[in-house]
Amino acid sequence: VGDNGVHASASPFEALAERMNWLGQGLDSLPFGQALLEMGVPEDAINDWTVDPQVLYSDGTKGSLFDRLEDLDASTCLERCATLALNNRKRPGSGDTDAEDEDADVEDNSKGKKGRKPRRKRAKGKKMHILIVVTSNDKLGETGEQTGWYLPEVAHPYDEFIAAGFRVSFASPKGGAAPVDQGSVEASKEDESCMKFYNCAETMARVNNTAPLASITDMSVYDAVFFAGGFGTMWDFPDNEDIQRIAKDMWEADKIVSGVCHGPCALVNVVLSDGTSLVAGKEVSAFTNAEEDAVSRRAVVPWTCEDKLMEKGAVYVQGDVFGVKVAEAGKLITGQNPPSAKPTAVAICQKLAPTADDIDALRAKIAELEKALNDCHSSLHECECAHGNGETKA
Repeated sequence: VGDNGVHASASPFEALAERMNWLGQGLDSLPFGQALLEMGVPEDAINDWTVDPQVLYSDGTKGSLFDRLEDLDASTCLERCATLALNNRKRPGSGDTDAEDEDADVEDNSKGKKGRKPRRKRAKGKKMHILIVVTSNDKLGETGEQTGWYLPEVAHPYDEFIAAGFRVSFASPKGGAAPVDQGSVEASKEDESCMKFYNCAETMARVNNTAPLASITDMSVYDAVFFAGGFGTMWDFPDNEDIQRIAKDMWEADKIVSGVCHGPCALVNVVLSDGTSLVAGKEVSAFTNAEEDAVSRRAVVPWTCEDKLMEKGAVYVQGDVFGVKVAEAGKLITGQNPPSAKPTAVAICQKLAPTADDIDALRAKIAELEKALNDCHSSLHECECAHGNGETKA
């Protein structure tokens, strides 16, 4: 709602721009904004685009960015933005774009539009970055039934991570569209968090445009990996070499490795550099044998998480059937079942929160910098005094 009354955004990007301009919302707090970043659209470009500039189209002509994106669905809008980012990319080491007239590229089309406020510059800082891995498999073994990732095991953790101010990325073994278990959608119709995630074009565009795990090579940018559950994982997580590499690299970098329900099946074949199993000797929770029996799936899955984790030397822990249970073994954090998804995410957020020692160290660093600054001021004052007395002082 602006001075001119109710306004309907013509595209997901225009809605993003108006939330940033009118409501002062940050890019990282908006799912479509995070999706743009994951598609490789630079943050500076997104900020510039919120004022509807003239941009260079792929055919060499220029025009309104908002017009170019008008009436597109979320997935198509993401792809179009990525293409426009390439067409209007900046030259390395300069502020110039590939277009001949930079001023034309950033011409502000918002002048005269009632209700639009100037874009606010927001402070930049490092945010914790979570990689959520979901299954690419939509087949429940040989049953002919559909499966995939389990809705509350993605929606609930996603809400917690976003509320904590974290950045979230999605990946899957094959990349692209990751299938949601339609049974989990039906079972979650009364779950507000799940329905918000499932009915939001922006969040669903993210799980429909996941990065292939093979492309995830620089683990230094992530603070935690979270393996979401769903029966589909039982066929494409355990033997996936990229999953084994990612989990190993994260663990050996002293970062969080986590999962919920069937998601921890990703860990059963992870071998560390010293030749030991990642889960050996550590408390781990996952979907129990009793829960497999409760949903008549023990004869369907290749093996049960409980049996396989114990075989690999894990200290398997469990709570009541479909009761909440979270196991923490240092930075290995696992949850038993769908009701444990949110508590598992909460445990991850708490683990990533700064400790009292972190805060004390930061205060000490600030005090050190303040002293250095005061010393500089004192030296500068001495120089000024010396100069005033006609002395020369280096």
